[in-house]
Formats: sequence, C-alpha cells, structure tokens
Amino acid sequence: MAAKLTIAEWSAFLEDDAYWRGVHYDEALFAVEGEEVEEIDDTTLADTVVVKILQGEVLDDDTGSRIKSLVAFYRQWKKQQESQRVLVELPSSVDPKALQDALKPLGGKVLAS
Repeated sequence: MAAKLTIAEWSAFLEDDAYWRGVHYDEALFAVEGEEVEEIDDTTLADTVVVKILQGEVLDDDTGSRIKSLVAFYRQWKKQQESQRVLVELPSSVDPKALQDALKPLGGKVLAS
C-alpha cells in the first residue's frame, strides 16, 4: 500500500542521516500531483505538495540485500518522530486564527498559512 506525505516530510525523511546510516533506497516509484516519477526533486516543489511512495526497496549499503520496502521504512521513521505535520485546507470563510486557537491546548501550532 502506498504512503502519502508532503515534500516537507519527504525532505525531513531523507535528511535524517542517522536513520539512513548503512542503507539506501532503489527501484522507487512515486506519484507527484498524479504523475508517476522515479525521482523527486524536492528543491523545485513546494513543501506542501503531496506525494505518494508507490514502490521501492531499502537495501543494505554493504551487501545490497533488501531490508524492507521503502513504504514500510518511511512508516517506521514516521512513528519515531516526536511531532506530526498535517496539511489542512480550510474554507476561505474560516479565520485561520480559529485553527491556531484550537491547536494550542493540544500543544500544536500552525507552521505556515
């Protein structure tokens, strides 16, 4: 099953050097804005763009043996994170301040609006 995430999450996932120590991914396929691609250029896409990891394998750097699927590796990484990022869409009639106020008691915050 595919994993859905934002470009911001993808970048954070890839930049976690400790998590990627000794492994790399290969044979990946993604969906970016509905188009299937083999690579994601996170430098040209907005952080809020949603991508799907459709397939891929995580391999051991030394032996080349399969560790797990890229989707499973991403989901494992996400569970280890101390915070979650959620992309939210509000109708233009709703004041974003209402969302900020609702998140405060939960320890959340709006990162961008």
